[in-house]
Amino acid sequence: MAIENRISMFMMDNGNSDNKELIIDYFLSWTLRCAANDSKIDNLLLKMYATRILSVLVYDDFNKIQLGTVAVVKTWKQSNKIDLWVEIEFTNGTKSALLIEDKAYSNLHDNQLERYRDIFEDYYKNKNVSLNYSYFTICDKLPEVDIPFCDKAGYKAFTMEMIYDKFTTGLDVQLTGNELFDEFWFTCWG
Repeated sequence: MAIENRISMFMMDNGNSDNKELIIDYFLSWTLRCAANDSKIDNLLLKMYATRILSVLVYDDFNKIQLGTVAVVKTWKQSNKIDLWVEIEFTNGTKSALLIEDKAYSNLHDNQLERYRDIFEDYYKNKNVSLNYSYFTICDKLPEVDIPFCDKAGYKAFTMEMIYDKFTTGLDVQLTGNELFDEFWFTCWG
């Protein structure tokens, strides 16, 4: 099924507000928590998509994390100026943490990726947790100016479209029936 490419009203208002990054933080947080077994999400398609999105953001591989293997996902928005801080506990007892820096209109600045990475690594020092770093933008293309910053700091860089293409790989894409999820992931942010 082809998903209609329509402009999303989710991110729009009548002003020129620049609050898209806050919406991204909240929605990524919710999406990633939907992958966990403790999420109480009954919509199996939504849970599967959320698991694949989590797998892309952590491992850059849509099938590295299998459905049902995520026990708990905890998130913190804007903690220590980090856009999204994610902890994942797997059913086998292993743990991962993911730092996500997201952008809507602005570019990276002031060595922020390195500063956030240092805070993150200091927190997890001497803990048995796999650390992962992702940069996420809703821009159509990765901003050329940001790519060297991501490479230098060891962040995997993604656009919204890249995430969509990766998490839907090999699937007959269908809407989930959850209006918020479908609006965020399957419409154009214009």
